[in-house]
Amino acid sequence: MNEAVIALGSNLGAKMHNIENAIVAINNLIDTEIIEISKKYQTKPFKVTRKQEKYINCCVKIKTNLPPLALLGACLGIEASMGRKRVYENAPRIIDLDLLFYENVKMNSEHLVLPHPKIHERAFVMIPL
Repeated sequence: MNEAVIALGSNLGAKMHNIENAIVAINNLIDTEIIEISKKYQTKPFKVTRKQEKYINCCVKIKTNLPPLALLGACLGIEASMGRKRVYENAPRIIDLDLLFYENVKMNSEHLVLPHPKIHERAFVMIPL
């Protein structure tokens, strides 16, 4: 199995509940198990042009047999099933799942860049990591 890290964030509705539901959904993915969950942190919205509530953020480390693009697709499916709407860039969100790392894979495709290229710019990722 391969190790991967996913960042989670929520700033709409019952934020902590949204994070917990997403963690359960990730753990329920086929051939995937969560092996570590960071503490949850409250952070300010990043690069937003409109007023937003603060986020709850955390990271999970998983073991999975899903290949990187399939794992990304599964994360997007979890977001959609929880009601995420992509209204505009950096809009408030019920849930946001970002695949940060996948084993030692380096990838730069139209759909996925690994490791995530902006990790170091984002306190909401660096703190939980």
